[in-house]
Amino acid sequence: MLPLVNGGEGTLIIEQDASISYGVIKDEALTVSVGKGNGVYVFVIQGNLIVADTKLSSCDALGISDTESFTVTGERGSTFLLIEVPMLG
Repeated sequence: MLPLVNGGEGTLIIEQDASISYGVIKDEALTVSVGKGNGVYVFVIQGNLIVADTKLSSCDALGISDTESFTVTGERGSTFLLIEVPMLG
């Protein structure tokens, strides 16, 4: 995973409690940790993924909440964005 926003040194800083990361599927499953009280929006840029047991293709998206982690697998070379934000309510 490559942090793009609010991920530390070398990332874009926004004045929001949010982070955006870019991912590329390689050979192994990726386990994504979710901060307490947060949710993650997964957007598939290109390729095919399986995210939390849901099949996604290019331009598909999925919102995930009420979990501490989830798994991302798929075709080698598939690319995606993860946008983590606090859940309200």
